[in-house]
Amino acid sequence: MPAGAQRRPRPLLLLILTTPPPIRLAKSGRHEVDAGVALGLEALCARAGMTAEDYEDLLASIPLSVAWTTWSEIHTIRHATEKHFVRSSLKHRRIPPSDR
Repeated sequence: MPAGAQRRPRPLLLLILTTPPPIRLAKSGRHEVDAGVALGLEALCARAGMTAEDYEDLLASIPLSVAWTTWSEIHTIRHATEKHFVRSSLKHRRIPPSDR
């Protein structure tokens, strides 16, 4: 990319799952996330009036624009972050001279 050129923001599809992949899709069985997202993409593009080239571009972008996590991972990270901030705020807390 040339110096000074601006990157376009890349859209992100973030899936929050109850369990890690493979994911279960109605009437399709279990799939890895990329394959599951790709499964209905062609029909969706056709309904939206997109070209075959648009479909191919979207299909190719799945590995870079789809991410997943689980509710359990979110809870674990939130809990660890909360503990860190509580400890950090207590360590840096100053008691005014009048309260000593």
